[in-house]
Amino acid sequence: MSVLKLVKLLYLTDRAALLRWGRPLTFDTYFSLPQGPILSATLDKINEPVAPEGPSYWHTVISERSGNHVRLLGPDALPNTELSPAEEELLDRIWEEFGAMSGWDLRDYSHGLPEWQDPGGSRRPIHLQDILMSEGFSRNTALEIKRTMEAESAFADRYGA
Repeated sequence: MSVLKLVKLLYLTDRAALLRWGRPLTFDTYFSLPQGPILSATLDKINEPVAPEGPSYWHTVISERSGNHVRLLGPDALPNTELSPAEEELLDRIWEEFGAMSGWDLRDYSHGLPEWQDPGGSRRPIHLQDILMSEGFSRNTALEIKRTMEAESAFADRYGA
């Protein structure tokens, strides 16, 4: 799959999870880039070569980037115990809706999302509350969701949850 297509599908999945459940799947950081919104750490993983000491978890599931493409490493590479049935259903829904589109079509589609702003050749952060408010959540609700996610993250960092 092209990296462009993968990154856009992952962004759309995270965005849909945020709107549906008030939390994304990845908890990544979002940015507007010239080619549309991205999940920052995920794109970094895609672009990261396999380390000399051996593959990271990412590279046991997804191939090292070859030009503009990556691939799943075998039919059993993805563990199915990490996602809930609801998350799997969401991934299926995103694939049904967007899977036939090319990376460039997805780029064009993502440019129409209200949170994407042309970064003028650079990058601009996309804040969770901007996504939520662009889809009708009140400012107070959007900020409460953001604060809840930050508190959960701080708890996980402190207690290893």
